[in-house]
Amino acid sequence: MKQQLDPTRECGSCTECCTLHGLAGETERPCRFLVKGIGCGIHKTRPESCRTWYCQWRYGLGLDEHRPDRIGVVPHPGTVPHTLRLALSPGRRTAEQVDSIFGLLHWMFMEKGLLAVWVKIRTECDEPGPAHIELTGPPQGLEGH
Repeated sequence: MKQQLDPTRECGSCTECCTLHGLAGETERPCRFLVKGIGCGIHKTRPESCRTWYCQWRYGLGLDEHRPDRIGVVPHPGTVPHTLRLALSPGRRTAEQVDSIFGLLHWMFMEKGLLAVWVKIRTECDEPGPAHIELTGPPQGLEGH
């Protein structure tokens, strides 16, 4: 079943996905079409991959206060089924961001039963892109406990 966007949530001024992931299929970060203070410089003609990609916050993950631009984290599907990846904004690693991340993780555990099972702070030296936290569902046999 395809996920449904939460009709009460809009990207608004948030451009974290453009900042962290850039244009789909390209490695340039932030996206070369991102205009500071404005957003997407090619919004009306942006590629299909940008028109159809939404972070998990748009699908209802977390609270309103967990919008990616407010906490510096973009939640998106992980590379393994039933996982979630949190991409962390590299320029915003502050105590406030850490508190916000733990707030989101607490919500995800309490509301969705998701557990953080793998954490790797990825740097430009390791491979291009933002740091990530990988999450997965409860261990087999613990569902509903």
